[in-house]
Parts: sequence; C-alpha cells; structure tokens
Amino acid sequence: MHHVRVADAEAFLSSADLMKPLGRLLDTTDLAVNYYEVEPDSHLAPFYHAHADQEEVFYVLAGELTFAVGDREGPTEEVVVAADETVRFAPGEFQRGRNDGTETVRVVALGGPKESTDVTRLRDCPDCGSLVEHDLRLSSEQDALLCVCRSCDGLTARIE
Repeated sequence: MHHVRVADAEAFLSSADLMKPLGRLLDTTDLAVNYYEVEPDSHLAPFYHAHADQEEVFYVLAGELTFAVGDREGPTEEVVVAADETVRFAPGEFQRGRNDGTETVRVVALGGPKESTDVTRLRDCPDCGSLVEHDLRLSSEQDALLCVCRSCDGLTARIE
C-alpha cells in the first residue's frame, strides 16, 4: 500500500497553475493519477488533444471546468463539469478543459493505461492557420514547456 498527501507531492511543470503527478508517488503501474489546480481564465492542458491509446476521467473537486470537445477538425460542443461531477473521454476523443469561472478549480485526472504515447496535440498557429499539430518540448534551460508547430516549427506558447 502507498499513502500520499497531495500537499506533500512536488509540483510538476504544466500549463495548469498547479500539477502534481500523484501516480509517481503511489507507484501506479497501469494508471496515471494527477492532481491539478486551474485558476480563472487558465487551461488544464496547452492543447486541444486526443490520446489514441488512453482513456481519461476527470473528477472535479471544486469549481467548474468547461471542456471543449469534438473531433480533429475542432471543437463542436462544450461540456461543463461542476464540483462532485466526473467526465470520461474515450481513446481518440478530442478535448481541452478551461476554467471560465471566478474560483480556482481543483480536479483529479485518471488515465489508463498510465503511459500515453500516441497523442494528437492541436493548437492555433498564426503562421499556418487554424488548428495544426504541435509538439511539446522542454526548453534548453529546462525551465519551460514549449508548444511548437509541426508544420513551420514556430513557437506558439511558452509555459513557465
């Protein structure tokens, strides 16, 4: 058995205001477990994305997350998930969560299998047009995450 307090877990560099990879501390083998805090006007992830090889479940502890959901062409609807509610995304379903409210959202994300290796990440690129595939890279100083367009290699976001 492993017992972990969220307060004792180290934060991980993420587009969310706070991300703690609890699965690492719990030594999970088949399940990703992450705790997030998302401030107003912030996103859970830097991309509209889909995991081809992983299902995800989000349990909102406090606040409200609005998920843009749809397909590879872009979002087609929005789903609001409030405190004490959950939402599941099957492998291949595109989504991106954001906080449209006025309070900090606290959420636990579960993903299975634990490691997701086949992820399609889409972001707007001002040079290439609307939603195009992106990569997530660590800066050379290892102090920021970089969102880089696969088509033009342009930087579209720096997350510190």
